[in-house]
Amino acid sequence: MEILDAHIPTIHAIANRVIPPDDTPGAGENESIQHVAEVLTGEMAARLPELRRLLDRLNLNAKVHHQRRFNLLDAGTQDELLKTVEHEPIFKELCELIHQGYWASEAGQKTAGFEVKG
Repeated sequence: MEILDAHIPTIHAIANRVIPPDDTPGAGENESIQHVAEVLTGEMAARLPELRRLLDRLNLNAKVHHQRRFNLLDAGTQDELLKTVEHEPIFKELCELIHQGYWASEAGQKTAGFEVKG
């Protein structure tokens, strides 16, 4: 996962915008980040440079327009910046990975109404 370490705060913030916390943890608060990192450093490793460029661009736009890194912005401002990249295939793939990780997690299963034992 160290390949993504510099980008984890940004991925975490994006995950919490894709599936925000409410009375259950958001996608950034559970195993979905680990799932994203595992897939991106494994079977989707060839897509990693493109994802890094997207995350770097989000952080650059956040710094230029709001004087902060993306993960330090409020949710509404993060949403505005995400709308500028939502059409990009790598962003769509990242969102799919976030969803996969969340719904496979204990929090996601509880949210869906499954009883999680053990």
